[in-house]
Amino acid sequence: MKNQIKLWLGRTLLILSSQIFSQSLGQDTEGFSTLVFPSTNITLNLSEDVASFSLYRSSRFNNNNVASLPTISSAFRGSNDPKIISGKLEKILKQREAIRNKEKASKYFYYGVDLKGSSENGLAPIFSSEKLASSASINGLVGIKWMTHHHTKEHLLDYVQARLNMQEYSKIKKQLKKLVKNRVLTPTNQKYLVTKLNNDSITVKEKLSKVHSNINVLEKLKANYIPTMDDVINHLQLLVSHTKRLQGVIDRNQPDGDIFSHKKSLENLIKKKEFKFLLTSVPYDKDNLFASEWDKVIKKIDQLILQKKDEKYNAKAGFNPTQEIDKVITSFKKYATGLDLLQKLDVESENDIINTLNYKNKYLVYARGGFSGSEFKLDLQNNGTSIDSRFADTSFNGYNVELGTTMQFKKQKFFGASIAYSYTHNLGSLENRTFAFQTVDPNVQGGNLVNVEQINALTGSYDRFHRLDINFDYVYLFKLLEQRNPDKPSQMYLSVNPYLRHRIYNNANVLKNNTILGIGFHAYNSKDNKLMGGVYVQTRDLFGVHKNDKGFFDEGISFGLIVQYNFDGLKL
Repeated sequence: MKNQIKLWLGRTLLILSSQIFSQSLGQDTEGFSTLVFPSTNITLNLSEDVASFSLYRSSRFNNNNVASLPTISSAFRGSNDPKIISGKLEKILKQREAIRNKEKASKYFYYGVDLKGSSENGLAPIFSSEKLASSASINGLVGIKWMTHHHTKEHLLDYVQARLNMQEYSKIKKQLKKLVKNRVLTPTNQKYLVTKLNNDSITVKEKLSKVHSNINVLEKLKANYIPTMDDVINHLQLLVSHTKRLQGVIDRNQPDGDIFSHKKSLENLIKKKEFKFLLTSVPYDKDNLFASEWDKVIKKIDQLILQKKDEKYNAKAGFNPTQEIDKVITSFKKYATGLDLLQKLDVESENDIINTLNYKNKYLVYARGGFSGSEFKLDLQNNGTSIDSRFADTSFNGYNVELGTTMQFKKQKFFGASIAYSYTHNLGSLENRTFAFQTVDPNVQGGNLVNVEQINALTGSYDRFHRLDINFDYVYLFKLLEQRNPDKPSQMYLSVNPYLRHRIYNNANVLKNNTILGIGFHAYNSKDNKLMGGVYVQTRDLFGVHKNDKGFFDEGISFGLIVQYNFDGLKL
């Protein structure tokens, strides 16, 4: 049987290597975990010389249509007060939760297979015949998954305030169009101000930086912007009035004091920075004001006054450029407040916040079982006088059945438990030794001819028994920072996986009931295909029931390194 299982394992790995998708949140030294997800997992345990492959799939077999749900947006109608909106929103979330849980929830059928191979002298010989001892196993799994819907008040007010402030973006776009229509901005300016803000791939941190830059640009525009049309017309009227007065005192040949007084007043008007743009078309002689052709100057100013009055008449009533720029700045500041809230909550949109307010608890109940086989050379420790009498080529066929559950709470908490019954052996407790068998030929003259044959075998108290396992796993996922690009939201998590195994033996000659405690730290990526892995530390005998039994659990604590290639898997 063992050879057949090995052949299945090798062929399956080859056939499925092109379509594997994998993620794992943790495992013990035997590559075991009670946490089951729709994924494919190919793993190498470099410390225990174990290669394992797991393929799990899920298929929905019950998809009842849920009754229409009250909309989130309805909470925002009728008031802009965040506290009032929060109260409405909480009622809506309770209604949505009650409707979803009242309806018969969608159920999923789970199915899958586990394949495992190991060797006592390294991973390389697992699929070859040059081994000291090798083992293989195959297990099938079936299960049913369902979920319950819940909501939380945590960050409810934050969501409301973020959404109210983020709604300013639509207002900003309208305000910018208005500025373009009234020639305060060019289409190029408008495009620059919304660049990045309408791109979902840009992070909140980058958008926030862009918004602050936009506010600075608009502040400078407001400071340097031309006066209102009424101010322009009033200034032109003052110019023509002071020009006519200066021309009059010159024509009447009045005292120099009066002439220079009027000249000074006109010069002060001409020097006003905010109106300098008007003077490009007025024919004042800038080098000698008295040399100006006053009739041409007055005529040109009168034309400008008529032109500006016409522009004012055709412009939208009540449009004030500086006031409109102020409105856009205010909207950008509110929008920035919304982005600040998103950054504080470590999310990329207000929808991400509402997704945390509504969450699902997922439950899976499964049955798993299968067969295992091993082949190895065993030292019988019987003082045999020949190789055949001292060493035995040994094979073992076992089985196991398991009933378990996997639970996911909210997004990053997982709990697994199972009870398993198996017929197995203590192959992993045996010691690998190399023996030398010498044959002496005394017929050679001048000495003895010695033929030495090396034999690799396992030695120790070999035992076969039935075992009852009680298993518990817990995982919490911590989100890690993206070191290469701090502005980019990370999909990388650290899986912290404490686990407990209690083993009860029946018909065992050497092993006693014992408990194993371990913890693993595994890198986990919920999006990209990357080579992942982890480390673990595990006690082999937590309460020391074998501490006086020489040869058993000499290494009280095991350290392990796990390597795995991820294609796809659990999405958070």
